[in-house]
Amino acid sequence: MCCFVAEQSNPVGDAAYHPFTPDDRVRVLGDLLGAPDMVADIRRQCAALPETADARDLLRALGSVTHVH
Repeated sequence: MCCFVAEQSNPVGDAAYHPFTPDDRVRVLGDLLGAPDMVADIRRQCAALPETADARDLLRALGSVTHVH
């Protein structure tokens, strides 16, 4: 299991802790990988999978992401 942590000042203290939202996780992952556009594209493609009649093109696009520069 993997855990992402981003340090941020919290003037209120631990009682004001809020977990990352889905958008926060995508932003942090994009920052960590140095490829925010790629992370956004993957998220869009995955979101489109359940509604598509033919997933071939979406899966091909997902499969073309092989590494991060």
